Amino acid sequence: MGPAAGRPTFLGPGQLDGLQAADQYCGMLRAALEADEFGGFEAHHLLAVRPQIRYPGGFEGIVLPGTMPAYPWWPEDGF
Repeated sequence: MGPAAGRPTFLGPGQLDGLQAADQYCGMLRAALEADEFGGFEAHHLLAVRPQIRYPGGFEGIVLPGTMPAYPWWPEDGF
């Protein structure tokens, strides 16, 4: 704890920026990979940030082989 032990400490909004970004990316991933009540997927948000994914192989490097092609929005030739 800080100098005033036991007293509440308020965080500035700048200290939460990374968590907010992670929460947003998780939301985009969920919308792309889980069908809504109508059976549709919202992959366009996730695909828009694809260049920001810094992992060898992009999406295909993160998941098990064959996972992404199982989604109807995944291009036949991949990315």
